[in-house]
Amino acid sequence: MNGFLPNIEFVDSYDRVDGELLIMCAGKTIPKDTGKASDRTTLMHENKAIFEDCARSIKENPSHPPEMVIVVSNPNELSTWVFSKYFKRVVAIGPVLDSLRLQREIRDELHLPVETSVDGLVGGNHQLRGMAIYKSMLRINSEQPDSQLLERIFSPFKENPDVGEVYKKAYEMVQRGDEEVFNYINGYPILTRLSVKPLIEYYCGERADFPVGIAIITVIKAFQSNIRTVVTLTKKTCIGDNEICIGVPLFISKNGIEEIDLDSIENFRAYKDDEQLFRAVEMNCSWLL
Repeated sequence: MNGFLPNIEFVDSYDRVDGELLIMCAGKTIPKDTGKASDRTTLMHENKAIFEDCARSIKENPSHPPEMVIVVSNPNELSTWVFSKYFKRVVAIGPVLDSLRLQREIRDELHLPVETSVDGLVGGNHQLRGMAIYKSMLRINSEQPDSQLLERIFSPFKENPDVGEVYKKAYEMVQRGDEEVFNYINGYPILTRLSVKPLIEYYCGERADFPVGIAIITVIKAFQSNIRTVVTLTKKTCIGDNEICIGVPLFISKNGIEEIDLDSIENFRAYKDDEQLFRAVEMNCSWLL
């Protein structure tokens, strides 16, 4: 974290945790043979006890506590919430993965060559529903797309699709061995594709998704940089009267995290489109109660 290559050590007991940065990966994942996105709810209940045990045990460790925790474990919002009770600097990388996937979808949509840079941010919930695309932050070759190109990327749909129904049909296609499943998913708007495609890829292994390691490296490099970089990370924050863990835009650099005042409409207007993030907040509050 000081600009040099870090010394990375894998440990298998809480009393051996001694470092500036802790990357939390513990917890169960959704079995591939179920195909049910609703299993995330079951995962939530099973993993909460694991998260609590890990966070509490590491906090009680007499050795040097970590200065920062990067959470990989799912559900991302829940693991962030639990670790935030014990440590001050806690972020989760779910929105970084979602942002990388957004960039991939835009490349596919526009058939862009490799040398063309695409920068885009996704926040909100790291799950089937509630993602928010920050269209105003989208850059292609460092330039903001004009309205015509934005309409092409985010083409309007006759009706807002039910992502649950899209996912259900896509998984049924996988079970039947239907090779048209990704053509079916790609017929929907990018936000729907972002929600559905990673799960289908996970279950059927048709194409490689972005490894978690790439997201971790992306975040660590940003923290080592002299340049302030805006990224979206899941973080415990307040929006209005709601205290919530959700993917929000943050400035990060070697000086740490610089929070953006989300309650300041002048400051926040550049980072949201319509009220997607607030709708995502409403959908994400119930499991914290």
